[in-house]
Amino acid sequence: MAEDTHDQTYSSSTPAAGQAADGSKRQVRVQFNEVNLNTLYANAFRSSVGSNELFLDLGINHFTGDQPATEGSDDKVGTFRFDVSHRVVLNFQTAKQLAQHLTQVVADLEKRAAAGKG
Repeated sequence: MAEDTHDQTYSSSTPAAGQAADGSKRQVRVQFNEVNLNTLYANAFRSSVGSNELFLDLGINHFTGDQPATEGSDDKVGTFRFDVSHRVVLNFQTAKQLAQHLTQVVADLEKRAAAGKG
């Protein structure tokens, strides 16, 4: 049976993640429980903003063919259907942290790809 939990240790200065009373950084251990983990593949997303949250819809874009641009027109437009399968709701602080993390991950992937081409 595969292990369902694992620990990682972080250094943090954020109050929620382990700032000591004197303001100094301290390490925190986070236990990841993956017992109910589901994997989702998405090739499309849509975001919208509520009063205090960011809504992120994830799913699959399907090309459904060319359709007339307007009724009776010979001009064609490619048509897609976005099948939304999951919605993630984030508070703004978590959304900002996710954006910063994804920016770093993409930059690292671009560096790795550039190094492989050299």
